[in-house]
Amino acid sequence: MKVSVAALDRCPKCSHKKANAAQDACVRCGLVFALWNPDQAPMVVPLDPHAEALWLSVTQAWDSTAAHDAFLKHCSVAGLLPAAGRRYRERLDENPNDGVAQQMQKRVLAMATALLGVPATKPPAPFTRSIAFWLVLLCSLFVGIVAALMFRK
Repeated sequence: MKVSVAALDRCPKCSHKKANAAQDACVRCGLVFALWNPDQAPMVVPLDPHAEALWLSVTQAWDSTAAHDAFLKHCSVAGLLPAAGRRYRERLDENPNDGVAQQMQKRVLAMATALLGVPATKPPAPFTRSIAFWLVLLCSLFVGIVAALMFRK
């Protein structure tokens, strides 16, 4: 069963709360609701049950750094950083001046960026560090010396 985007109270792309049902586009991400095709939309991965329990403990002890650390550690290992970022963004939607939510959202972004920067394989060594480079260099040097001695006047 397909649900009309107009019937939703949140943007289907970024979860920003719509001001009214007649709104044509999302004020946060710019999604034009009339052009939204849920069949082509990326799948939003929800939190798993353990992450949900950790999120509940975070909301109950919002100022506890240990609770946030445990939640983000689990989300990072389980590949749920986008869902964690979404939870902190929803918290910021409710209270834009929440310093903890702002800090945690920045931390989620930093963690996700760090994961993207990890190369899957070790890059190859530069050609100048290979034996072939040094063999070519020594052969060229030898040929140059021989040519200089042979064609000396």
